[in-house]
Amino acid sequence: MVIHLKRSANSEVEQSSFNEDMSMEVLLRLPAKSLTKFKSVSKHWNSLISSPCFSRHHTLLHPTNSISRIFLRASAESNTNSFSYYSLSLSNNPIISPLPRSALPLPSTTDVRIFQSCNGLLLCRSVAHTIGPRDYYVYNPTTKDLKLLPSFPSGKPYPVLGVTLAFDPNRPGDYHVVCVGTSASLSGSHYRIIVYSSSTGCWKEWNGNDFYVPYEVVFSNGVYCEEAVHWIATVNRNDSLYFDVANERLGKMPTPPISTRSGFGTFSELEGKLCYIDSNTDMLGRYFKVYAMESYNTGWSLKHNVQIDEVVRDLPKKVVDNYAEWILCLAREEANGGLVMVIHVPGKILAYDLEDKSCKKLCDVEQSQGNAMGKLKFSGFDAYPYAPSLAFV
Repeated sequence: MVIHLKRSANSEVEQSSFNEDMSMEVLLRLPAKSLTKFKSVSKHWNSLISSPCFSRHHTLLHPTNSISRIFLRASAESNTNSFSYYSLSLSNNPIISPLPRSALPLPSTTDVRIFQSCNGLLLCRSVAHTIGPRDYYVYNPTTKDLKLLPSFPSGKPYPVLGVTLAFDPNRPGDYHVVCVGTSASLSGSHYRIIVYSSSTGCWKEWNGNDFYVPYEVVFSNGVYCEEAVHWIATVNRNDSLYFDVANERLGKMPTPPISTRSGFGTFSELEGKLCYIDSNTDMLGRYFKVYAMESYNTGWSLKHNVQIDEVVRDLPKKVVDNYAEWILCLAREEANGGLVMVIHVPGKILAYDLEDKSCKKLCDVEQSQGNAMGKLKFSGFDAYPYAPSLAFV
């Protein structure tokens, strides 16, 4: 005798719920780059992976410490204002390749400039060929999601001196964009701040008063770290600033050691700490000095002291004399976890491991036109380290 067991409706619902939970648990453990491919497996997986809920959970589970690639903006030739971009992978087999126009899905009539990379998101700005307002975008290269930010409130601020993206992967449901400009009602070095919040979709003027700082504060190179945007003063050690985004509070912070020769080094964030690379020369030789700041109270401390001659021993002296322009960025390699300083020299890009003191060539780079020595194709102000993320825009 054959006994046929009839499954109840409740058991089928429970099985379906179990399968859904198992799929979620498995997919959440996969890297972001793989998940973009798995979206094509089925409509259900596409819906699941594309959901804001999945995005938030995945972003929390996958810290964006390891850099998989660096976006590089090529130095514009003297006869054009157009930019071209390249993508340098930091895999076991590094490859540099031109970034096609379609990789930045903006209106076809618009040129674009990448302004900043922040924890898996890019801040971009349109490059218009006429005088007028510019559009700002937040873009996720992994998911191809793009957000056009609303225009600034009328007359606030003008002119714009710096715009900085603030995204914390530990709070993946929201990001901010902090804009600093001169105050229209005051003259001289008086500034005001407006802040965009993705949760409200609006710009909001900071409740604090217009503030005064000397001209040497570089608002165009803001760095987001530990819930605050930071700006460096290139001269006075007491005038560097931070803006606490969560609490809307402006304060002062220590200025990193800046040598007279370098003028302004490489200012960035890595693994939750502010970092600054300064190039310096003393009686004992020439160095890249890597500083990190643990807190506003303790200030900056020297973490690595790299002797430049050891890195570039095979290059001609006339090339070495321009070393201050070589540093592209600091990065934690995705392939082997090494902490490297990415350096651009004429004809190639190198990675110097700060921990084991080794140096390797990442790729060859064609030299820019119009310079007998071979003008560098990229500079440290044109490098944007990127770690894949499903962060929702």
